[in-house]
Amino acid sequence: MNGCGFKFMKHLLFIFNFIVWAMGIALLAMGIIIRVNSDLIGVVADNSWFTAAYIMIAAGVFIFLVALVGFCGARNSNKCMLGIYLGVLVVIFILEIAGAIYGAVNRVAIEEAAKAKMTTEVQIRYGQANQGVITDGFNKLQTTFKCCGVNTTTDWYSSAWISGKPSFPYGPAVPDSCCRTSTLLCGVNSTAHANAVIFNATYYSIGCYQAVRNSITNNLGLAIGVLGGFAGVQVLGMILAGVLIAKADEEE
Repeated sequence: MNGCGFKFMKHLLFIFNFIVWAMGIALLAMGIIIRVNSDLIGVVADNSWFTAAYIMIAAGVFIFLVALVGFCGARNSNKCMLGIYLGVLVVIFILEIAGAIYGAVNRVAIEEAAKAKMTTEVQIRYGQANQGVITDGFNKLQTTFKCCGVNTTTDWYSSAWISGKPSFPYGPAVPDSCCRTSTLLCGVNSTAHANAVIFNATYYSIGCYQAVRNSITNNLGLAIGVLGGFAGVQVLGMILAGVLIAKADEEE
């Protein structure tokens, strides 16, 4: 490979490293976002998500450092650094493929587990003593996704929350976070509960399970595109690192 071509490959790897850096920062940010929004995410997912958040934070920092190794290796034509960079990229790529396959194979089970957890929160834990995190989290979920209950608003009618409040004067009730315009005690509006048209105009009509699922589905194409782009960058980075390692061997 002539000097001009070699320099071009090195500079190309520099560019890809900046993208890998961005990947690390994005992963770090996602982990932090999940951890900061633990009250919301905890309503639909188990504690493994919080472990995943810490793993994502650590992985983001790790990928950032790996990109730094690749940058230094390319800049100094250091075969050892480039070898480490290439090896780590291969491992990360394999883990990404494995994760995608696992998610695809277990998609239904993951969805059912999330639905079962949400049902437990609504029917048993919401509004109960020492369940403030769950109560606040589900209120935030309903407000954020503009939804009510798990499948429908009537999920609340048989919940422990409403059975513990016999003083409701109008019978059926929903939390105020179900209201399209949230005001104090809007969830026990007698007129709304007695008239279907007014009810649908007053409360969110879609269940939170479907609302969350719709949100994920609507953004799935973008997520696949971004992940596919990252995977492509990794493959090109591996190819460039391999070429530079081969060039370093020639010069020895």
